[in-house]
Amino acid sequence: MSALPASTIQSSRDSRTTVNEFRSNLLVIGMVGPIGAGVTTTAQALKTRLSNPEIAPDFKFDVQVIKASDCIREWAGDIGDDNMGSVERRMRFQALGNKMRSKDPAALAARLFLRIHEPIETAPRRAYILDSLKNPIEINFLRTIFGSSFFVVGVMCASERIVERLSAKFGEEERKRKGGKIVSRASIEELCERDVKPQDPKAKHSQRMADALELSDYFIDNSVEHQPRNSLGLIAGAELDRFCSIIRNEDIRRPTESESAMHAAYSAKHRSSCLSRQVGAALINSDGDIVATGTNEAPCSTGGVYREGRNCCVKNKFGRCFERGEGQCQSEKMRGEIINEAIAGLELPEGSSVDAIKTVLNDSGIKALTEFGRAVHAEMDAVLCAARLGVKTGGTRMYVTTFPCHTCARHIVAAGVWEVQYIEPYSKSKALELHSDAIVCGLDRPADRKQVLFRPFSGVAPRFYERAFALQAGIKDESGYYKIQEPEWGEKWNSLLNVDLPTLRDEIGRSLRGCQEEESRES
Repeated sequence: MSALPASTIQSSRDSRTTVNEFRSNLLVIGMVGPIGAGVTTTAQALKTRLSNPEIAPDFKFDVQVIKASDCIREWAGDIGDDNMGSVERRMRFQALGNKMRSKDPAALAARLFLRIHEPIETAPRRAYILDSLKNPIEINFLRTIFGSSFFVVGVMCASERIVERLSAKFGEEERKRKGGKIVSRASIEELCERDVKPQDPKAKHSQRMADALELSDYFIDNSVEHQPRNSLGLIAGAELDRFCSIIRNEDIRRPTESESAMHAAYSAKHRSSCLSRQVGAALINSDGDIVATGTNEAPCSTGGVYREGRNCCVKNKFGRCFERGEGQCQSEKMRGEIINEAIAGLELPEGSSVDAIKTVLNDSGIKALTEFGRAVHAEMDAVLCAARLGVKTGGTRMYVTTFPCHTCARHIVAAGVWEVQYIEPYSKSKALELHSDAIVCGLDRPADRKQVLFRPFSGVAPRFYERAFALQAGIKDESGYYKIQEPEWGEKWNSLLNVDLPTLRDEIGRSLRGCQEEESRES
């Protein structure tokens, strides 16, 4: 037997107890969501739930909210925003955040991390809420540091409701500001567009809220203007309460129909080998049963789409895009050919830059054309799967990981699908613009309308599904009665160890030595 580290202090703790004693009791929650969705309001409501002893006396946190805008202001110094208009000031912060991340894409997250180490009141449990994250690199940076002690809460809101809220808010701000101006809808929509996606798609350091939102562990739909209050008068009612209940492990919580359906859609998307993006969809019937799933993939002549191990029916041929020819995305190839044909048909003045013209055309609507891809879209794969199985699609609900494109939207309407829930926004989609007569976007369908409802998904995100619902402790006592037991390896959120590895090694060695000596005395 190898020698264990010597210790002057004897211990009979087992190794599991030793590890659990070094848990940090630190919870970090990153907030993500579009401007106008109510991210800050939700952060404050979450703070109240975690810090209020009336809600969970045995699970109270000391909570601090850290504003990303404060970190940007600290980095930039005096930004001279006192006399700026409402839209101009927010765009200024967006630009500064992008500049801040230009040399180090995780720079803003790093500054937030450094503030987490600032002292707060001593308490058994500490929580920091980060308001808010706008780039997926920031989320990955913090997840790498804090592991399962880090959660991301995504706040969703219908786009039309966001514009309405910002119009009212900015209008009030401008009325109070000396020299205030009327804020146009166009300027608000431009601000929202900058918030959701980068101005330069190739700039990884830019604000990429839509990409960050997809990495959330829990989604809250904040489209309703006046949220119901719970028994303690707290807003954002049931959705935040459920999130807190799950991380507290205070009751048996199981997936809702929507959470199970979106998890199926999320699983289906990983079947895709599309070179552009992976998308998954699931159809459920009125009883909540999953009747079909789909993914974006090239069609197979035997029915359905290609899957791993399912080759083309033509011998020695392969149908997926990465397997064909040079492995180029056909959509990109066709759009490039259209641009080249357009330029070839122009009578350009001498000295004209063809590359500059290509850049302009690539930044135009041509880049958003979707009809040249070989893949059957996930939504259509799910509908066609149902058709092959003889399942009626009328009255079904669809769950899709990305907002449907306008091509899919019209087929969804025609198939009789009654509701669509989605996670990731899709800026290329013109679904609402082209089919406003048949589609309504929001939290609920107006009572006097029969339109198809498109709404943001809310609840446990697919990436958090297993961790949220897998049993991590017993749920009955020795007599078989229902009772939530303490997890043997600590709470599901409390994974971060507040110790360096050499110290932990010495402490575990001390525990093993103590147990060995205790065994020797007993024998």
